[in-house]
Amino acid sequence: MYEFQSEGFFGYGEMGDFSYWSPAHLIPIFLLLAAITATFRFRESIASLKHEGRFRAALSFAIFLSESSYYWRVLYAGSGHADEPNLLLMLPLQVCEWGAICAIFMLLTENKTLFNFNYYLTVLSVAACITPGVIMTTGPSYFRYYQYWGEHMLPIYAVCYMMAVRGLRPDYKGLWKTIFALILLSIPCVIANRNIPGASYMYLSGETYGDTFASMIPGGMFEKYLIFFVITVSLFHIEYFIARKLFREESHGL
Repeated sequence: MYEFQSEGFFGYGEMGDFSYWSPAHLIPIFLLLAAITATFRFRESIASLKHEGRFRAALSFAIFLSESSYYWRVLYAGSGHADEPNLLLMLPLQVCEWGAICAIFMLLTENKTLFNFNYYLTVLSVAACITPGVIMTTGPSYFRYYQYWGEHMLPIYAVCYMMAVRGLRPDYKGLWKTIFALILLSIPCVIANRNIPGASYMYLSGETYGDTFASMIPGGMFEKYLIFFVITVSLFHIEYFIARKLFREESHGL
């Protein structure tokens, strides 16, 4: 059994084991961009494959493994909070986790509501890829490094795949449905933050590892909530207009 701050592959290293804009940071992002580019380039060939549905099933299973293995590792190696190893700090109450879970079913069902939800959450996953502060103690020598990138990048790729190969497009109604869903999902996060010492679900309270976009937001939980709301609504609108621009020939369906 590993102990907290274990040096084993499934454990934790020291702060700074992972650093921003290093090869360990940039290579996963480049691989994601290459995969998305290739998928759009060969979308017609991929769509015509006899077992295209099996590929989506395999991709959904990969996302399931990326998400569930986080909790398998926590149960095995601990939460990583050496001073207070409280597993209540590891509840599935983060936006990227919700996106990963929905992406699993989106790929299998091609549900438009789930696609809209995942499309608009993509910008938040991109932010997590740009500033992955929570893996500052786990570089390429640790399982958590690979699990983190899989959990965040596979749902992004899944959205791009559904647009390129299956022809799904986001709509404006879906933008506000996603906002409403996030408001509902934020309720248990606020309750948990108020009742669990050290909790910072949705990054609304407490401290974050490393310099992240969330750590730049000032104020207490109420102020952070309002600022996050304004930023999220603004980013979702940018995503919507990007979709209109990229697929303007289909703008009558947006």
